[in-house]
Amino acid sequence: MVSINQIKWHKNKDSFSNNHIIKLHKDCLPKDPLMNLSKNKKFKFYDLAKKYCHIYLGSYNKSLIAFGCFLKLSFIPNSKKEKVIFSILLYIFVDKKYQRKSLGKYIINNFLEYSNFILLVTKEKTYLQFYKKFRNSSFAFLGRRLVCIRK
Repeated sequence: MVSINQIKWHKNKDSFSNNHIIKLHKDCLPKDPLMNLSKNKKFKFYDLAKKYCHIYLGSYNKSLIAFGCFLKLSFIPNSKKEKVIFSILLYIFVDKKYQRKSLGKYIINNFLEYSNFILLVTKEKTYLQFYKKFRNSSFAFLGRRLVCIRK
């Protein structure tokens, strides 16, 4: 049984190649639209993600088992000039053998330390199984659930 303390979290975005990330993505989310693209386009997507996004890579026994990708943005919403940082969750997936070990929850909570809130779009089933646990606001829209997770 693996605990969260046994997972190695990599700060270096290049700790794992795009091949490793794509393999984990395909194993976890085989019906994801990104999997229908050519290998070259998948590589370009992950190269852009590594360049512009905040990436979480979790490994166990030198194997990639968890991935999180957040696009971090900021804006100044009022005259007080206070910067608000928010993020858009692009992807989060965990190897099926390691699901229900709080890895996804760890990634989101860790990222909320650097962001005021996280926006994401998900399926209703995934929302009920996972995202409902967080302090959030959400509404259904065109068969999907738009969620805002707050600190």
